[in-house]
Amino acid sequence: MSIRHLFLTLLGLQTLMIVIWYFAFYSPQNKELHELEDNVNLTFAKLKSAKKAQLDLNSIQQRLTEEQLDLENVRSRFLKKNQLEKATAQLEKMARQHDLKLTEFSPILENYLASSEQNQEIRGYPLVITVEGRYINIGKFIDNWERLPFYMTPEEIKLKRKEEGSNELQAMVSGILYAFTQ
Repeated sequence: MSIRHLFLTLLGLQTLMIVIWYFAFYSPQNKELHELEDNVNLTFAKLKSAKKAQLDLNSIQQRLTEEQLDLENVRSRFLKKNQLEKATAQLEKMARQHDLKLTEFSPILENYLASSEQNQEIRGYPLVITVEGRYINIGKFIDNWERLPFYMTPEEIKLKRKEEGSNELQAMVSGILYAFTQ
């Protein structure tokens, strides 16, 4: 065997071993490495998406909590059946603050106390309030109803002079007082 033939044989064996190594070991490992890398990238993308979803969920939870607090604040402004005297006392206090005299507060008590509408949780009950005082004070009094700790809205206002030539007026305000039926 000549040296040239031996050299070519060794070179062929070495090339064959490199090809076998490439196809048997390197290529599958490289493929597996790429698959692992793709899985890691996919996992990071899912993690990023999950973190964003968690932030969104926390934001939704916070808004829900705020909405529930707002709802409880609104709910607390509706009177219960046993709190009618609270409305009377608040209106008398507000009338005095506006230099008015509250002469009458007449809710339709029969409707209020004998409410039989079980399908409604909250109902509006008609009322009539009569106050005496100056025009501007009556306007401020009615304007401040929205600041009351309960819901009451004016429907109709009838004004008349208390006495001829006087600046004092008598205002009969009919409105709606909103309260729980139970």
